[in-house]
Amino acid sequence: MKSITLRNYDIIDVKEEDGNIYAFKKARNGVQIINKLNVSRDMGNCKFASIIELSNSAFYIVWLKNETSNNKIFGRRYTPQGLAGKINEFKVTKQPELKELTVELKDDFFIVLTWTSNDGNIYRKTFNQ
Repeated sequence: MKSITLRNYDIIDVKEEDGNIYAFKKARNGVQIINKLNVSRDMGNCKFASIIELSNSAFYIVWLKNETSNNKIFGRRYTPQGLAGKINEFKVTKQPELKELTVELKDDFFIVLTWTSNDGNIYRKTFNQ
């Protein structure tokens, strides 16, 4: 499980369960504010979730989906209140290995993904969130 504390002191816990990604939002005292958020919407075969905070206490969750011949990177933005945006696929030309992704925020508008490709090289790409 991965956790992040937002600027408003809420805590977001992200975990993988039965091939799907879920998040839980808690207040600073540990009391759960929002029940289970179904981040990956039952896509199945989802792994290696990462989370980053945006400047207004919104957050973005990114994960890998393991498909038979092609691994894909997906992400979903949440408001500070925990309202979900649509699921976005991050189009990359070099297929990612099933390994942890590095996710960074640049200038509060861009998400920078770094991944290891099946060819063994490390790639980095910037996306407008």
